[in-house]
Amino acid sequence: MTRCIAIICALVSTQPGCTDQADTRSKDGPLEALAVAQSAPTIQNTVGMTLIAVMPGTFTAGSPVEEPGRDDDEDARTLTIGYPVYVATTEVTQAQWQAVMGAPHDTRFEGDELPVDSVSLQDAQAFVVALSKADGHTYRLPTEAEWEYAARAGTKTPWSTGESLSRRHANVRLAPVDGTARSPAATGKTVPVGTYPPNPWGLHDIHGNVWEWTTAEDGHGVLRGGAWNFSPFAARSAARLALDHTRRYDCNGFRVVREIR
Repeated sequence: MTRCIAIICALVSTQPGCTDQADTRSKDGPLEALAVAQSAPTIQNTVGMTLIAVMPGTFTAGSPVEEPGRDDDEDARTLTIGYPVYVATTEVTQAQWQAVMGAPHDTRFEGDELPVDSVSLQDAQAFVVALSKADGHTYRLPTEAEWEYAARAGTKTPWSTGESLSRRHANVRLAPVDGTARSPAATGKTVPVGTYPPNPWGLHDIHGNVWEWTTAEDGHGVLRGGAWNFSPFAARSAARLALDHTRRYDCNGFRVVREIR
């Protein structure tokens, strides 16, 4: 595995061909999927993951030009999620990884309730395939649109916590949000999932702890959400990060979504 703090990270550029309507993933139609989600808004799967139904809606993705810390790949645009989807309330833990994959993952930080770290995109993709087979339902990585919609949880501020993000909100590097100082890592490591309060829709660690793999519109992996060794700016809802998807950086993890049929 590779220490993420030792690399220079490049932000991915906005991909051409962006549409205003997110792809409908439900195989039986959005109305049937909505009925399922409304009847069971919270579920628990066979490996102990809790998932919350995120309902359809329209939101503004990206960031305004005046948002502190923004990058030029965050053009604001209106997107619609036209279908419900179940989103895991936490990042995948090491215990959940072992339960599904049959062996522990080689992580930097060890602990059953810690998020699995040092995960490549291929590792995450292999996990969702195995989880789908084990649980009998279709799991995958969230799309970027789904992730940001769920992360914002109806908010329009840089973070779902508002205009600032502090150590009481998330596991991020201790630094003021105005960017005037660089401080050493606050915890120096990941922390057990669910340590911090959830966002308004019940999702924990959507900001900080480990970066989360998502699927971009062109099919490539993009990381979202920031991590334990990055500043609060990197944990903004709009922030995007591209790394070599084959490398196992110790700040990378993921959460899963389950399609509703």
